[in-house]
Amino acid sequence: SALGAKGLGGHFDTISSVDLADPVRYKERVDHLIDCARRLARHAKSAGQQFFLWEQLYTPSEIPYTIDQADEFLSRANTGAPDAVPVELVIDVGHMCCQNFPHKPEDTDPCAWLRKLGKYTRVVHLQQCNGRGSQHWPFTPERNAEGIITPEKVLDALEESGADNVLLCFEIFFSLSMNDRQVLDALESSVKYWRKFLPE
Repeated sequence: SALGAKGLGGHFDTISSVDLADPVRYKERVDHLIDCARRLARHAKSAGQQFFLWEQLYTPSEIPYTIDQADEFLSRANTGAPDAVPVELVIDVGHMCCQNFPHKPEDTDPCAWLRKLGKYTRVVHLQQCNGRGSQHWPFTPERNAEGIITPEKVLDALEESGADNVLLCFEIFFSLSMNDRQVLDALESSVKYWRKFLPE
């Protein structure tokens, strides 16, 4: 708040393997996390913030990892909290790689997430990926040829969701073995690729 930021967020939980293996303990941990989100949102309001963000991931140990779980998380975190800022979702288009855990087919589709939950987000993390992992690749011609994320599909899905003010934020990772020129070239290529589909 002192810096002028209107909100903050990230991901705040990891449920242990022991709790994950026990349905009763797992439910208790999820309930606790939702209560924590409410309390953090109340604290955020008292500090002059306008929203609190929670990022979706891709395993049941880091909730929410499915569309249904995200929908329930948001509904419960925002119910009965008039003294809190809204809890909203950060959607990462590469985090739909939950295939090793129980899920529905739509949970592995980035555009399904955006269509169903885009109206509950103001931040979308953009990365190129192959749909089987969260690779955080840049949007270079080489990576785009093997990746599944396209600006047209992302923007169409957000529009269909009813979202009206979303920050599209690159979350691209690079190997430490890459030199500065390689990193800058990949970032420039990514910007140019997305700029074709977005106005200045």
